[in-house]
Amino acid sequence: MPGLIKIQEILHNKVLKLRSVETLITKPVFDRLWCDVLTTDAMKATLEEWILTGNRKSISNWMLNHGSIDLGEHSVRQLHTIAKRHNIKHYSRMSKSELIHAIKSKEEAYEQKQA
Repeated sequence: MPGLIKIQEILHNKVLKLRSVETLITKPVFDRLWCDVLTTDAMKATLEEWILTGNRKSISNWMLNHGSIDLGEHSVRQLHTIAKRHNIKHYSRMSKSELIHAIKSKEEAYEQKQA
């Protein structure tokens, strides 16, 4: 049976996890995406499950990849993540506008290859 200190530590970690989820879902962009027509009732149910279980990573990924979010609404850190996923070289040295341009160029090139 765990001691009191271990129980306090476990509880503290759960509270921190839920606070980070709360910070994420109280952002105006989350509210806008939640109310968006592209967010189905099934997706809302999944989001509710992620919120209640403290799955911040899945919520964040959903927000990052939502179809109605504009690249300009992303933070530089989020743009770095997208650029890394697109294998854009030297993305960490780019400004926000350069990142947006490079990402859009990569996506357009990919779409042209698919056509």
